[in-house]
Amino acid sequence: MCGLLVSLAQLSGAAYDSLYDSPWPKARCDERNSGLSPYTTGHNDGTLRWTFVTGDRIHCEPIIGHDGTIYVLSGDGFLYALNSRGSELWRYEVGECQGSPAIGRDGTIYVASRLNGLYALRPGGNLAWRNPDCDGDTGVAIGADDTLYVGGRGTGLMAFASDGTEKWCIEELDGYWYGLPAIASNGNIVLAVEEARRVVEISPAGQILLEFETGGVCSYSAVLDKDGNVYVATYTFDWKGHLESYDGEGELRWQVELEQWIRGSPALGPNGEVFVMVKDAKLHAFSSRGVELWAVDTLDWGSDGPSASKDGTVFTGTREGRVVAVRDGRVRWFYMAPESIETPPAIDADGVVYVGAHDGTLYAFGKDRPVEVGSGSMASSVGLLLVIVAVIAVFFGLMLYMRRRKQASSPQARPPPAEQPYEPWKAPSADPEAFRCTDGTGHDDLAWRGPPPPP
Repeated sequence: MCGLLVSLAQLSGAAYDSLYDSPWPKARCDERNSGLSPYTTGHNDGTLRWTFVTGDRIHCEPIIGHDGTIYVLSGDGFLYALNSRGSELWRYEVGECQGSPAIGRDGTIYVASRLNGLYALRPGGNLAWRNPDCDGDTGVAIGADDTLYVGGRGTGLMAFASDGTEKWCIEELDGYWYGLPAIASNGNIVLAVEEARRVVEISPAGQILLEFETGGVCSYSAVLDKDGNVYVATYTFDWKGHLESYDGEGELRWQVELEQWIRGSPALGPNGEVFVMVKDAKLHAFSSRGVELWAVDTLDWGSDGPSASKDGTVFTGTREGRVVAVRDGRVRWFYMAPESIETPPAIDADGVVYVGAHDGTLYAFGKDRPVEVGSGSMASSVGLLLVIVAVIAVFFGLMLYMRRRKQASSPQARPPPAEQPYEPWKAPSADPEAFRCTDGTGHDDLAWRGPPPPP
């Protein structure tokens, strides 16, 4: 039993390690497609930080590197790399793409293009390799062993090694369109096959291990929680939506029926909540057991799923261009953009929120995070500052001590005599007649005291 637990822990760690150590390395944030950021956004008040305009619409979710670099695909066929201030670092032409890139553990950026194949780009924007035979309609998912998974309408699910070599393809999954595979803790791939109305679990070797039917057509990606439970949004031909949850064996845990279909994928909250954007123009929240917690009117339905942060704030966009932040069933703030918001939000380590719009504009929301006095980083910063101050004080104290020693050992110049106060001249004799001038000149000021002049 202990060996099994260790094995599962190793597999779980490997799955996490397959992605770059960054705030948002792929669409829906992590390998489970949770859409949950590990960072708080409690200080984010919706301040517009900056905008960046690309050449065409942005319908792919942005991703974020370890150093804060934002990568976004545009309809103009370019992948843009921007720094955290919104300035362009570089761009690379990849052609038409339907899904977001993903960043591997070594920082390589993988992009699947519908016509041009699968690209691997180095962090500086240089091409590492390209496989032209990949016909990808989805974003890229990265498995525990660094295998790249890409889906296509006519090709099914494809697997590639990290050097671009094709490993296998399951053509029978050709009903898989826009959803993104989720990677379970044991390394298996969990995929919602849209038109087939089923969820499948596939081994890293390409074998279908488990499949089960859903209550309708699957909408985008399957989502896994930390316990291995599956969440999927479906809809029926009467356009009613379903939020469904299954355990790891494919058994239905619960199902919620909604009057309208669900737009995009679910997102998970920090306490097991499940958030969905519904076409009734409301953002809905459910508990991990399927009990509705709240529903907030967003005035229109919108982007392909919400995103959540560590403090429980949920972010979504709408077709009208509204970016909305909701927490505990209340709207915290909203921003009205001139065009439709089409991407799920991405969140960086500072709690800044990024969304893309139909007009090709990328928006960044949120002011700088305030310094937390009680945080470990603050304590370490204060400690470092105190050390620096102490070193400077010792240095100057030593310099002052050496200067005084030098002054004490050097010969001292005799100080000048003190200036005497002016006093009238006094004769050394008490007899004033002894110094009376006898030359008849009348000089009695005693200015001349030499021998008398000759006759």
